[in-house]
Amino acid sequence: MHAFLSLIWDESDAKADRAAQHLWRIVLKDSPEQSPSLKMPGCILVDYGTQGDRQPMLALQKRDGAIQGAILGHLFERSDGEGPCPRITNVAPAMCSKITDSDGEVLIRSFWGSYIAIIKTGRRWSVITDPTSSIPCFYMDHAGVTIVFSHLEKCPFVQHLGLSINYEFIAALLIYDKISNGETGLNEVRELCGGSRLERTEHGLHVSLLWDPREIASQWFDPPPEAAATLLRQVTQSTVLSQAGAFDNLTVNQAPA
Repeated sequence: MHAFLSLIWDESDAKADRAAQHLWRIVLKDSPEQSPSLKMPGCILVDYGTQGDRQPMLALQKRDGAIQGAILGHLFERSDGEGPCPRITNVAPAMCSKITDSDGEVLIRSFWGSYIAIIKTGRRWSVITDPTSSIPCFYMDHAGVTIVFSHLEKCPFVQHLGLSINYEFIAALLIYDKISNGETGLNEVRELCGGSRLERTEHGLHVSLLWDPREIASQWFDPPPEAAATLLRQVTQSTVLSQAGAFDNLTVNQAPA
């Protein structure tokens, strides 16, 4: 499972800057050999990657050399063919501009994959999840620092955050374990669901939906059963081949479900 940790803050806010540096020192104390995959004003990103993945992170760099964020995971071009889709291994400056100018929406419209995107546009930061939410994404705000992460165990500073248990959510989870409303078992931590965008501005945090399955479902498509089976097989083969091509080795679990 792909793992990451990111600290995002307003670098002009002295209090938030001190808090971010304090949290980062705790990360380094826990893992002295750890270095940030991306460090820029107002953001520290650690991409722990996925075992066996040949290229875990794509930097978003404009023509003037300015880094505008990164894409973690696997990003593919859309294709109507039967074979694997080309994996994006480098983000050209023109593509970077399209991504930042749209605050990441172009990723949802023109690409697919298993990814998390962290994008800076002016003083606004955006975090985007792919529609399938294949990489877990949680976030919280602490002392002016937005902490975005995939796994809580990757946050060695967690005991310093004063987290509290969300008993109401846990009780509901015991009744139905498929709840996906952004809540978690901790009051201060929320989940960024699939196809969503978290925006951080001077006005605070805002979540919006970029990919709505209702829009897909409303597009009526009723081919004959034989044609539907052919299309389903092509999509499945293309998806599996595309994702498998990102790894050096594959392990197949043939145990019964």
